[in-house]
Amino acid sequence: MDTYRAIKEFAPETIGVIITGYGAIEMAIEATKLGFAGFVTKPFTPKQLNEAVSEVPARRRLERENVRLKALVPLCELSKTFMTTTDLDELLNQVVHTAKQETKADRVSLMLLDGGKGELTSQASIGLSEDVVTTTRQELGGGWLEACRRCEVYKTNPSRPGGPSARRGYRPPATG
Repeated sequence: MDTYRAIKEFAPETIGVIITGYGAIEMAIEATKLGFAGFVTKPFTPKQLNEAVSEVPARRRLERENVRLKALVPLCELSKTFMTTTDLDELLNQVVHTAKQETKADRVSLMLLDGGKGELTSQASIGLSEDVVTTTRQELGGGWLEACRRCEVYKTNPSRPGGPSARRGYRPPATG
């Protein structure tokens, strides 16, 4: 088990089947906690070993599918909210709540572009003081690239060598 633990540290995606002469439930529990996908006790037949090893890919697929489905649940809930909510503030608050829940962040703010003023303003937030929410404004080009106009927000630090145009994903705004 120590060897498997060391292997998992180096390559977490490694799948193992343990073969042991001890049929103790404690060992099976420990093996499961370590991530072993199968458990075979001695004496065993070739058929039993084959079954234990054959179950591993199917089990791994189920685990990945489970993770994928769990990740989709919040998106499904958010989609239901989009379809049933007509109040914009309620909708934005739901987006912020979902972002906080999924990222496990302490503070979340959703800033939207005020096209008339050319600045980003906080429209919904969690964990920020009302003063911060109502007074924070960010002009485009003031650290946020013009990419906001294309719904591609990139945070930059203009004082870095190379300036904003050196950042990956930056395309100068169209002129003319």
